[in-house]
Amino acid sequence: MWPHFINLMARSWANVLNSLGTTTLSIILFLLAAPLLTFLVSLFAVWKNSPQETFMEHARKTIVPTVIGFVVPLAMVAFVFCWKVLRTTYDDHQALVGRVHTLVNTPKPAACPSCATCPTTFIEPDNSLRRRTIALVDELNEFWQSRPSPPGQIGPQNDEWVKYYRKATIAYENARFRQRLIGIVSQYKSAGVDTGTMEQSFSQPERLVGAIPYGGYGLENCFSYMSELCQLQDLAYRIDAHDQPIILTSKASIRK
Repeated sequence: MWPHFINLMARSWANVLNSLGTTTLSIILFLLAAPLLTFLVSLFAVWKNSPQETFMEHARKTIVPTVIGFVVPLAMVAFVFCWKVLRTTYDDHQALVGRVHTLVNTPKPAACPSCATCPTTFIEPDNSLRRRTIALVDELNEFWQSRPSPPGQIGPQNDEWVKYYRKATIAYENARFRQRLIGIVSQYKSAGVDTGTMEQSFSQPERLVGAIPYGGYGLENCFSYMSELCQLQDLAYRIDAHDQPIILTSKASIRK
């Protein structure tokens, strides 16, 4: 139980850092070191203005704003962390439901010991992991094809680009592409397929997979340029119809 709990906490904290665009060191500095330094500087300033008062009187004047400056950011970070724990738990649940659904709907070979020929042909279900991966790649490809970028320079200096990208971001979030991408990649990781840094990249809140600033959506030249969509499509060729990783070796083996 404890390893799973620690893993949940670690992933939730990583999602907090991705959402805030910061690091653990920055949070420690601004939540702990900064209030402490503010307290010491305020204590010194009060002492300079009122040297006749005692140390405890100076401390009482400075401790309240220091505590407020510490508690308010800490409460905000704690709220974001709790939200990410719930979000991570929900995403894991969705991935598990998808995995269970795949296993439940996988056709089982019929038992017919009296038959001359038993059916041995396996029919891959429509909701197998690799088929859902290809479907998501096609959906993202169509999403960006239907939203051609405006002419002119790409960046915040182009007002038309800013309007276009804002609308595309809203549509991307409404389609829940980020959550679906993370769920797909996590299932590959659970199956033992190396996904590199795809899960961390896809979870970045500002990242729109398939957008021009992040490699584009073209699938024609994946051999010459592996965009993020090409990398996602490549995952589908690393597992078989049973959602098991394909492992090639130089030696022949006999399956029992």
